[in-house]
Amino acid sequence: MLQNKAMHAELRWFVFHTLQRRSPQPGDRGRSLQQKWSMTEPIETVRQHIACSYANLARAHSAVESGLHSYSRTHHMIRARLFKGLSTGTMSMRSLYDDEKVKLNAPKACCYCGATGALTIDHLIPKIKGGTDYADNLVWACQSCNSSKSDIDLMEWCKSKHTFPSLLLLRRYTKLVARYCEQHELLDALLIDVQQRTLPFRLDLLPYSFPALNSLVLWVSAIESQSQVAEGSEQSGEPELPLTLS
Repeated sequence: MLQNKAMHAELRWFVFHTLQRRSPQPGDRGRSLQQKWSMTEPIETVRQHIACSYANLARAHSAVESGLHSYSRTHHMIRARLFKGLSTGTMSMRSLYDDEKVKLNAPKACCYCGATGALTIDHLIPKIKGGTDYADNLVWACQSCNSSKSDIDLMEWCKSKHTFPSLLLLRRYTKLVARYCEQHELLDALLIDVQQRTLPFRLDLLPYSFPALNSLVLWVSAIESQSQVAEGSEQSGEPELPLTLS
């Protein structure tokens, strides 16, 4: 698990803004937790769509960070409060500054598979589709993943490979999507209308539901290739050892 101050800072922000005392409301007694904290508001605008995905991401982030395999009441509260705040504009996503610190402190490895050899720079949102050359849209990728992903949307590519991105990579991607929609005045447009447009990403694939918590990771672990292990063994004069992946 990646350990750094930037990652914990945003998680603390989630908790700070969601775990305020809630005044009892008429009719609360006897209602189930699911009824009290579920998001029942229909998703009609782009803002609500992004808010729903980001709120579910925050819930998963908090649970995975705590090493849990199931959600608790606290996690549902995080999701509900964040969804409401982002939908109404009373809360906002933190800037990409924290995500940049995560990237700088993480091992130099492919953000998709963890490989450390033959690294290239990849545009998270493809440049050919309108992605920028700014640092917040640039990530490390091995040649294999970069070639495979090419100009395909992140979520579409992951879906084709039957994988799910790391939570911190998805957080960065979601913030880029939100920023693009804000800059192009799409946040308050009807989702059904915007989905008909040509966008540099697949807005419809922003996830509401996530895989099981025990299959999610905050960030991919760096994995050395066989050639790197062999090279390191030769330089140290030690015999080559088989690479074991756990």
